[in-house]
Amino acid sequence: MGGMITRANIEGALEALAKRRPVFHSEADFRAGLAETIADFHPGVGVRCKHRPPSELPQKAIDIWLRDADGSYALELRYKTQKLTCAVGGTRFNLTNQSAQDHGRYDFLSDVGRLENLHKERQIRTGCAILLTNDHLYWNAPHKVDTFDAEFRLHEDRCVSGRMAWDPRARDGTTEGREAALVLRGRYRAHWQDHSAPALDKRGGTFRYLLLDVGAALKGDS
Repeated sequence: MGGMITRANIEGALEALAKRRPVFHSEADFRAGLAETIADFHPGVGVRCKHRPPSELPQKAIDIWLRDADGSYALELRYKTQKLTCAVGGTRFNLTNQSAQDHGRYDFLSDVGRLENLHKERQIRTGCAILLTNDHLYWNAPHKVDTFDAEFRLHEDRCVSGRMAWDPRARDGTTEGREAALVLRGRYRAHWQDHSAPALDKRGGTFRYLLLDVGAALKGDS
């Protein structure tokens, strides 16, 4: 099967993946599972993990690089977990509490910016950043509105665009390695979707994902 990869194809692959693998050991496990699922459903599409585009530094490989009849499509993935122990299909999963949601939000939005740059350089036709998590602090609105990472928040129905920076009160330990403000040309609204529920009776037993579509946000952008 040939053809062109679309956002609907990616969402379909995520839906199929949830039935195969409702939970993952790590981000690398998630990446491998999604790449395999896309390849299975679209055998005419080239699928490569950790691909390094010419303009990117060696350590800045794209998680999944797709090549279809109409060009290249890039996927950047994040898998952020809170503590969960469960068994699925005879396999036991022991997920750690990663916390540091402020860093997780910053890194995810940084991925979106990288995809926008690749789009601007015409290295990709489009791309998506995907955040999969069982941590409700990503999709729930905060109780406080003046948090240090307020501009990076990704809760349901929030729009992100333009320049985003840490609150000036943020300490060096919080911003170290992530000091630079982020700038997005596109406008993105957070709409979280259910992915799987491998352990409904446990805290963190439900996974949801956020997909931000760079091509749609930059439609008509030169």
